[in-house]
Amino acid sequence: FSTIIMDKITINLREHKSPDTGLFIGRPEGLAVRQNLNLDGYDQDPHAVVTFVIPEDTTAIALSFYMGLLYPSYRTLGADGFLKKYYFEIANKNPQVREGLEQMLKGGHRIAKNSLLSEASIANASNQNFFRSLWRNMQLWLV
Repeated sequence: FSTIIMDKITINLREHKSPDTGLFIGRPEGLAVRQNLNLDGYDQDPHAVVTFVIPEDTTAIALSFYMGLLYPSYRTLGADGFLKKYYFEIANKNPQVREGLEQMLKGGHRIAKNSLLSEASIANASNQNFFRSLWRNMQLWLV
């Protein structure tokens, strides 16, 4: 019998947002926050479970920011692995704002998941074309 101790990490995104705006926008900004937080390290740590606290004054999380911040984790962990490691806590208690932010997060997850599927599809098609070409060349060599 062994016990696995999970490292619960809480990241308040307030520290990574301009104080005069309620928006998280821009892929480069998301990537900068990702690097600042060393999310690659958390992705590699099998015991790390991360909760992002979305500040109370946040009104929007743009897809560009979401993808900059989190898409590399999707690539590393896969969509299911991402959902086991990363969680979100919305500090705003206003039901309309909460619902909007929840929809933005769900939309980000959907786009990230679909992007993974597209990458896999493109890679698979590329591999199939490579092997078809290789087979044709091998047939020519055997003649």
